[in-house]
Amino acid sequence: MNVPVGNQALDGGYEEVNELLARDVKPGEGFSLMKWLPTYRRIFENGSLTDEAYFIAGTTYFGLQLRDGDMAGARTTLKLMEDRFSKNDKPTGELLRGLVRERKRTLEEYANLLSMAVANLLTAIISEEFPRQRLAPNMFAIAECLRRSGRSNTIPQAMDWYLALSKMPESQPRMRADMKAQGKAPGPDAPLAVSLGWLADRQIERLTAAGEVHSGEISGQDKRLLSAIIYEDFGSANYVNPGWKARTDGNQQDCALVLNLVGQAAMDFAFRKGAWPKTLDDLWEQDVIKDRNRVNRFRCPVTGERLLYKPLTGDVSAASPRTVVVCTARAIPTNQGLRYGAYLANNQLLWTAEPLQ
Repeated sequence: MNVPVGNQALDGGYEEVNELLARDVKPGEGFSLMKWLPTYRRIFENGSLTDEAYFIAGTTYFGLQLRDGDMAGARTTLKLMEDRFSKNDKPTGELLRGLVRERKRTLEEYANLLSMAVANLLTAIISEEFPRQRLAPNMFAIAECLRRSGRSNTIPQAMDWYLALSKMPESQPRMRADMKAQGKAPGPDAPLAVSLGWLADRQIERLTAAGEVHSGEISGQDKRLLSAIIYEDFGSANYVNPGWKARTDGNQQDCALVLNLVGQAAMDFAFRKGAWPKTLDDLWEQDVIKDRNRVNRFRCPVTGERLLYKPLTGDVSAASPRTVVVCTARAIPTNQGLRYGAYLANNQLLWTAEPLQ
């Protein structure tokens, strides 16, 4: 949305803006949003600009506003340009109006993208797709998308998500408060959750300073979910979701898929980490299996019972080819009758009438 427009009719506008920019930004100076945003605001609000310079300054300012997450300000900037260029009956007038229309259209696409991102991330979190260690960055992404949407109903919701992130035990609220009191900030080596908690604190302060009234307590439509994240260890294998039920309508083919995925993941875990997972949940919590729902949360898709797994010892390459890595707890219907299924260390499936250990 902030790609330079290559048109000779705008060359004078670029020169005009660059001359004004040089008063504040020195050659070779690095980019800083905190400096460039107010600088371009002053240039854009300069009453002596030609229409071409007004467009160059306005579109740059518009892009910086979006980078800052100021959707309302970005819409206002486009409206100001639209109103000004509507009076331009010169040959460049239609060009400028068309370029503004293009940015308005792109802005709406961006707004729709933000809404889609929130909806998809919410669905993934609610379905417990992410392990707890991946919740913080996704929570921050939701909060940012809501804030950047700039609508009156999304800002309070964004505040709830920032607040929840700032209260997560992993973000270490007390340590952050001590750091702030000492005039410090998390360093580059700080845990990601701590850094995101710090950013959430700053966004809460910023929104409050902008006039957003919030009680300091999570109270919106996501209250139940966010409370579970803060207080109930949501996102960990220990969290029991009373609303979740294992799939039980599968067949032998479905069971084979789950056994293959879980068995291969256990082998991969052992190969990469030099030790076998202590439990199947380790595969999800340590990001080897990205979404445990795909493997029915380590349950047989026919019976719904937990797959049997006993941690192996030794190097993965030394495992006997016939070693059972993971198997079903009960026999399931197959074309050969009731059979127990197992994934072996030689990357093969075994179906047998005898129980497996």
